[in-house]
Amino acid sequence: MKIYRYIYSIFAMAILLIASACNKSSIIDELSDETVELHTASLTMNGGVCAFDNSRADSNDWQNGDCIYLRFTTANGIVTGKAIYDNETGDWTVTYNGNLTEGVETKCETYFFRNAVSGTDSNIVFDKNTIVYADKEASYIFKDEVVLLNANLFPQTARFRFEGEPGTSFIVSGHCYYMSYNIASNTFKQIVGEEITQIGDNGYSPYIYGFFDEDNPSIIVSKDDGTFKRSINTTNYAIGKTGYLSLPNTSNYTGWSIFNDLAITVNDVTFKMILVEAGTFTMGATSEQTGADDDEKPAHQVTLTKDFHIGETEVTQALWYAVMGQKPVSAGGAWESSYGLGDNYPAYDISWNDCQKFISKLNQLTGLTFRLPTEAEWEYAARGGNKATIQTLYSGSNTIDEVAWFYDNSSWSTHEVAGKAANALGLYDMSGNVWEWCNDCYDNYSSGAQTDPTGPSSGSYLVVRGGCWSDLATCCRVAYRAYNSVTSRGIVGGMRLAL
Repeated sequence: MKIYRYIYSIFAMAILLIASACNKSSIIDELSDETVELHTASLTMNGGVCAFDNSRADSNDWQNGDCIYLRFTTANGIVTGKAIYDNETGDWTVTYNGNLTEGVETKCETYFFRNAVSGTDSNIVFDKNTIVYADKEASYIFKDEVVLLNANLFPQTARFRFEGEPGTSFIVSGHCYYMSYNIASNTFKQIVGEEITQIGDNGYSPYIYGFFDEDNPSIIVSKDDGTFKRSINTTNYAIGKTGYLSLPNTSNYTGWSIFNDLAITVNDVTFKMILVEAGTFTMGATSEQTGADDDEKPAHQVTLTKDFHIGETEVTQALWYAVMGQKPVSAGGAWESSYGLGDNYPAYDISWNDCQKFISKLNQLTGLTFRLPTEAEWEYAARGGNKATIQTLYSGSNTIDEVAWFYDNSSWSTHEVAGKAANALGLYDMSGNVWEWCNDCYDNYSSGAQTDPTGPSSGSYLVVRGGCWSDLATCCRVAYRAYNSVTSRGIVGGMRLAL
C-alpha cells in the first residue's frame, strides 16, 4: 500500500496620457492629389467630442486648428477629406478629393486625434499623449456647398489610473495603444505599451490610456519591491470606460500575482520563492514515467490558469526555527544528527497539521499568504513548468543520481538542500531527500481535462509527493503519488511552500 511506503520509507506603444494642449498646424497639411480634383466647402458640426464613460458630446469643445478626418461614402466609393476649425469664427472648412453625394444623408466615418505628433496626406503619427476619437457610424448631408456632419466622437481606448502611496514610481506595461493612422487604407497600427509613471500627491497616478488584448488581457506593474501581474476584466475596462487599480506591493497584492522570483527574509533567515507561470500540461502516467502505478493513471490534461510561486528548496530547519522558535514537537524527538541536523537540512518529522501551524505563523510574520501547493501545482513545478524542454522521469533529469538523494546514495540520512542539480525552473530536491506535503486530499484520477484542480473536498488522507532519502528510485519519479493522514509524522516527511 502507498501509505505503508510513506510511513516506513517515510499572465502595443507608449501609453496614451491626458494632455491639455493640442497639436495644431503640424498635422494640418493641404491635401494634394494631382489626379483628383480638390474641393473646399463649409462644414457644420452637429455633435462633438464625447468624454470617457459616454458623457454627452460637447460641440463647443474645439480648439483653434483642430482637424477631423473624414471618409465620405458616395455613389462612386469613398472620398477622403479633412476639416479644420477656426475658433475666431466658430467655422469648419472642409477639403475633400472628389465629389460628394448631394441632398441625401449618407455615411461618413469621422476621426479626431487630440495631440497627434505629425501628419501627411496619408499617415498620422501618434505618441503617448495622443487621444484617438472616432464615430464610424457618423453621417453627412451635402447641400449648397455646405456639409452638415452628424458625429459624436467617442474615445477609442479605455483609461485607468492607480491608487497608492504618493511618490511611488513604477512601470506599467501589457496594455496596447495606437501609434499611427493611415487615411487612405483606414487602418491603425498598434503596439504594446510601456509607461514610467508615479503616484501623485493626490494619491493617484495620471490616467493611462490603452486597450487590452481580448485573448490575453493582462497588465504588469514593475516597481522596486517586485513585478506584479493581473488579468484584466475587459468588461470593466472596455473602450471608453474609466477605472482605477490599487497599486500592489508585497504586503498587499490581492488580485495580483507576483511576477518574479522573491527573496523573503524572516528573522534574519532568507529563503527564495520561484515564479511558476501558468500553463497546461499532462499530469500522471505520461510515456516517460516507466513503471507507473495504477493511481497515476489515466494521464490527463491539466490547465493552471494563475501564476504561482513555489519554494526553491524544501523548508529548512533554519527557517522552521525562525518562524516557530523550536523544532517540531514529536514523540520521537527527531532532528537528530543521524538523520541530518543543521540549518540547511530540510525540516522533517512534521505532520500536515504541523505545516498548517507553521504557515499560519509565517503569514502573520510576513503579511503574505503562503500555503501548501496543490498536487497539480506540485507536479507541474516538478516537471519544470513551461521552462522544461523535455519531459524527464525525475525532477530535472532521467538520471536520478544527478537530482535526488535516495536509497542508493543517501547513506540513510537527509542531506542539505540544493546539494543536487536543479530542474528547469531552478527548483531543488523535488525528487528525493524528504517527502513533501500537498494541500489535496488523496483520490484516484479521472480522464477528463481539468482546470485548477484542488482534489476532493474531503478525505481521510492527504497527498505527499517526491519520494525521500530511504526510497527506491521509482518513488522519486515526478508522477509518483503517496498519501498519509493529517496527524502522521515521520523522519522522512517535510514540506515545500507555495504562494
